[in-house]
Amino acid sequence: MRGRILVDSSVVVEAQRGNSLLIRGLIDNREEVVISRVTSYELIYGSRDKSELRKNESLLANIIVVEINEEISRFAYDLLGKYTLNLKLNLPDALISATSYVYSYPLWTLNKKHFAHIKEIELFSN
Repeated sequence: MRGRILVDSSVVVEAQRGNSLLIRGLIDNREEVVISRVTSYELIYGSRDKSELRKNESLLANIIVVEINEEISRFAYDLLGKYTLNLKLNLPDALISATSYVYSYPLWTLNKKHFAHIKEIELFSN
């Protein structure tokens, strides 16, 4: 059985821009790539025009989206309490981190500084 890797919007956007190393990493990767529901929101919200919106909607129709459940919500709350004041953890990153933790999915991000301080999760490196 293949493992899963949770990717955030930074990885998805860079792959869509044609970053060949990143795309090769996605293709060569033996694990299954999934995203958080939060990442799907970020992709739709960040669409700059109708063409990009359609591209993002097409991507979202063909990738596994992990929904936010009560366990993720509660753990995100705990992370916010632990990391917001001193490290400025924001709500989207808390929810993505909680998804990574609850499902034990390594998180693949290009924004490592946003997540490196969160001891509860594993960051994926290709």
